[in-house]
Amino acid sequence: MHDIAKGWRLFARPDARPVLFIHAGLHKTGTTALQKSLAQNRESLGAHGILYPAAGCPGDAPAQHNIAWQLARDWRFHSTYGTLDDAAEEIAAHGGNAIISSEDFESILRRPDLLDRLAHHPRLRGHRVVLVIYLREQCSYVQSLFLQLTRNGLAQDAASLVETVCETGALKLRDWEFQFDYARLGAKLARWKNGTLVLRNYHQLQGGSTVVDFLSLVAPDLRLPTLEEGERINAARDLATAMQEFYEARIGRQLTDWQLAEVLSAAVRAKEGGFGLCLATRQRLAARFALSNRMLERIGGKLMKFPAQRAAGNTEVPLEHLFSFEMQCRLTGSQPPPAF
Repeated sequence: MHDIAKGWRLFARPDARPVLFIHAGLHKTGTTALQKSLAQNRESLGAHGILYPAAGCPGDAPAQHNIAWQLARDWRFHSTYGTLDDAAEEIAAHGGNAIISSEDFESILRRPDLLDRLAHHPRLRGHRVVLVIYLREQCSYVQSLFLQLTRNGLAQDAASLVETVCETGALKLRDWEFQFDYARLGAKLARWKNGTLVLRNYHQLQGGSTVVDFLSLVAPDLRLPTLEEGERINAARDLATAMQEFYEARIGRQLTDWQLAEVLSAAVRAKEGGFGLCLATRQRLAARFALSNRMLERIGGKLMKFPAQRAAGNTEVPLEHLFSFEMQCRLTGSQPPPAF
């Protein structure tokens, strides 16, 4: 873990070369709000000598996802969105500091050699690379990510998904790979020879915002317009919609009107009393990653300390019940096999 601390010191060391900041997520850490702010304020960034490239942004997306997809060999990559060569050309022509952002870099963070194509690009040799990653406490990350992934065909029930995360320290779905063992991830990235690692705590953001916190790294004097109070760019998914898409993915067809009514009824009851991972699951996740998180604290002290687990309310409905094999059986009218 000494290497991670070294990585933090390297970021502070004077260096005359311009910096290419790679904001690599993680998912569910305010990435969409940050990317939208950067995209809407390209002129303000340019006035401070910072380029936010247009190349690599699919359609009207506010981030360079296509660059991450190209490096990851993701099925969503398409050259018409702008390639690594296009972004490198744009950055080289600018000549100063630049930012590339995509939470889909998360999928290749355990393969830093895949980032070498970016760091070693002939047009980027004059830049030094700083890799910025925001980390979120694992229990809240699992819950938020689970609800989000139901729109992407997730059919693994909540309890089984937690088992996977605990066993492997990661979660794979299609071309995505989501990271949860942060000390292991940080140790691997700190040994990467072609860039500097900066870890940030999503629960300890400067100004209470990923936008403000990220700007404190790249342009401390810059103030970008903030979101209107109450605006949530990537708000939590509606529970009934998430449940509908989850069970349609599991049973392979659209739900009937009766099934939709059952899903809506369960979602309404859950939202009235609250819902979330049950206490036993949260305790298991906390125990699984306790050592990893303590190793982070040894490096960053209080700045890398995650919040303690809250106690579940008496009326709170477990996420493991809302997204489960038993609920599937209830919807399809079949009975689960006896437990042995």
